[in-house]
Amino acid sequence: MTDHKKRTIKNDPFADLIPDPEVAKAESRPETRSKRGSKADKPGIEPVMVSKPLKKTKVTLMLDGELVERIKNAVYWNPSLTLSGVAIEGIRKALKEIEDQNQGPYRARSSELRAGRPLK
Repeated sequence: MTDHKKRTIKNDPFADLIPDPEVAKAESRPETRSKRGSKADKPGIEPVMVSKPLKKTKVTLMLDGELVERIKNAVYWNPSLTLSGVAIEGIRKALKEIEDQNQGPYRARSSELRAGRPLK
């Protein structure tokens, strides 16, 4: 927590559960990690770059109203489901099928998608 904020309670009950974003950011920087005794110091062992987990991105879609109602009903009656979870799983399955038909993933696009309705 930053020093300029006034604390309202002496001990934060969530401090152990929710890390301070500034501390987490500093700990993730390669220059702040300890190099003593690392495998990179040993001959024949290459250091491995750890990729950052991809952040979630909000995407707005238009869906058929009947489909939305069916998803909401499924989520309502299955407490372990969420709208996002159902959407993510469905998109993953559909994308796998599309990529299988393509005999593998598509190459990276050269520009962003155009917004709005597709041109005919």
